[in-house]
Amino acid sequence: MIDFRRGWRGWGSTVDWRRIAEEAGNRIKRPLGEYRLQQYLATHEPPHRVNIGTGGTSLDGWLCTDVSWRAHYYLDALKPWPLVASHVYADNVVEHFTLAKGRKFLTNAHTALAEGGRIRLVTPDLKGTCRLYLQDLTLGDEHLRRYERQGIPVNHRADLLNVDFYMWGHAYIFDRAALEAELQRAGFENVRRYDPRQSDDPVFRDLEQRTEKTVCLTCLILEADKAVL
Repeated sequence: MIDFRRGWRGWGSTVDWRRIAEEAGNRIKRPLGEYRLQQYLATHEPPHRVNIGTGGTSLDGWLCTDVSWRAHYYLDALKPWPLVASHVYADNVVEHFTLAKGRKFLTNAHTALAEGGRIRLVTPDLKGTCRLYLQDLTLGDEHLRRYERQGIPVNHRADLLNVDFYMWGHAYIFDRAALEAELQRAGFENVRRYDPRQSDDPVFRDLEQRTEKTVCLTCLILEADKAVL
């Protein structure tokens, strides 16, 4: 039978039409996105403020990139970046990579940053989500209702973990210790944590759009610097 939300089921397999259409759109639009990036880099002086994994959204003053056809500029964060950056911002991106691919992303970001450049990562917080599941019934239920408002099926309290860990193509969920260690492994230093929309660097302030109480409790935001040699 055909379920257009999930794909075509038959002979023991599922065809995910949405994913196939997405990949086709990415292939078709990629040359245009690459050309736009080349034109941008040719007409704007470095260093650049680079936003990774933006989909179809944009931020004023930022070079907003993705591998998705929805993005105006194409940049594969897992390959060397053809630019010099002063700031790198990635909101809910790194959790979509396996640990090995996440390391490539962080290494590429560190290489592309100018000396003294900074990175800001926003990602689900393993510890915060588990704390909400284990300790706070009221806020945990509030977070589940947030999922329901987004149209996400909620069947059990265990979905506090299952949604964050398995939906949206998530591949690796970090706690602070793990993400800080990976940033340092890539060469970053001075790792520090912030609340949404807060930073000592004015460039990184007021960027996050999701600021509900339970989101703040279950997200991890770290910034780090590239050393000045």
